[in-house]
Amino acid sequence: MVRRRSAILLLLAACGCEPVRADGWQQERNLYKRVERGLETAEAQLDEARKIYREGDPYKAQDQMEVALKTAMEAYQAIVDSGEDMRKRAGRFKKVEIQMRGILRKLEDYNAQVELLDRGPVHRAWQTVSRMQDQLLKSMFEGGPLPPVERVK
Repeated sequence: MVRRRSAILLLLAACGCEPVRADGWQQERNLYKRVERGLETAEAQLDEARKIYREGDPYKAQDQMEVALKTAMEAYQAIVDSGEDMRKRAGRFKKVEIQMRGILRKLEDYNAQVELLDRGPVHRAWQTVSRMQDQLLKSMFEGGPLPPVERVK
């Protein structure tokens, strides 16, 4: 296992690629830090998708964007699973809302960057993150636990 991981890292280093670590944030014990790190990971994965698209591989870029969306949804689900009253802890979740807003901006920029035929998945990802942000804000102002959000298809 260690050899395989070392070989993969050496191969990535040789081709000039950086691995986007997706597993480290899930090990965090503190809910707030875990969600923040998850959204940071999703943002880095989205940046990687945009880079891959610029290099000319739209299918691989779409796969990477799907991974980024999945990571963001997992971070959101961590808040849902906690069952916390969002109004009582609204200050702690403000940074999460700001991070979601940043992801939305990156998705808007990505949507403007891609060809017309490739915009569907990007727009659906934007709609999903937008719903997550809307529910987060609604729960922060009205109180109660955060409701789950389904992925836009």
